[in-house]
Amino acid sequence: MNKAAIIGMAAFVVLGAGNGQGAEKNGYQVVVYLQNQQLVDPLLLQRAKVLTAEMFGEIGVRIQWKLGGPKSARVGQKGPDAEITVRFATRTPADVHPGATAYSFPYAPPSEVRVVILCDRILQGAAERRATAALLGHVLTHELVHVLQGVARHSEQGVMKPQYTPQDRQAMRKEPLRFTAQDANRTQRSIEGP
Repeated sequence: MNKAAIIGMAAFVVLGAGNGQGAEKNGYQVVVYLQNQQLVDPLLLQRAKVLTAEMFGEIGVRIQWKLGGPKSARVGQKGPDAEITVRFATRTPADVHPGATAYSFPYAPPSEVRVVILCDRILQGAAERRATAALLGHVLTHELVHVLQGVARHSEQGVMKPQYTPQDRQAMRKEPLRFTAQDANRTQRSIEGP
C-alpha cells in the first residue's frame, strides 16, 4: 500500500469518527417553531438562525425553522427527531429571571412553549448588529440544548456555560463558542432516545 493510500485511509477513519453518534442516519432533525418573531429585527433574527443551525450542524443536528407550533404527526408519516417551540418576549419585568437573556422549560411537554427569549435584554446595550446576532444565536443554541438534553445543566466552557463573560461575547463575534464533547454526546443521545 502506498503512502497516499495510507494517508487517505487515515483521513477517512478520522473524519468518520468525528461524525459522532447518529452518523449512520445522517444526523438528527429538530424542528424549531418560532412564535412572536416579529418582535425581532428580521435581519438580526436571520443571522442568529443561520449561526444556530451552523453550530448544531457541527454535532450532526439539522435545524429546520417554522412558524407557529407543532402539529400532531399523521399516522405512518416520519416526523422530526424533536420539535421545540420558542417564544420571543419583550418588556421583561426585572424580577423575572434576573440577569438572564432567556430561559427554558426542559421538562415541559413538547406541545408547550419550551424556550422564551427575552429580546429586550439581548438588545440592551447592544453596540452593533453583528454582536447582537451572535449573542442571539448563542442564546438560542444554549436554550435549545437544555430542552433537547431534558435537563437544566451547564458546562464550564463552550456554548453551555451558565453565563457568557464579556470576553466570550467578544470572541463569539469572530467565531462561535463550541460544544464540549460531553455536551455534543449528551445532546445526540437525548435526541436518539432510549
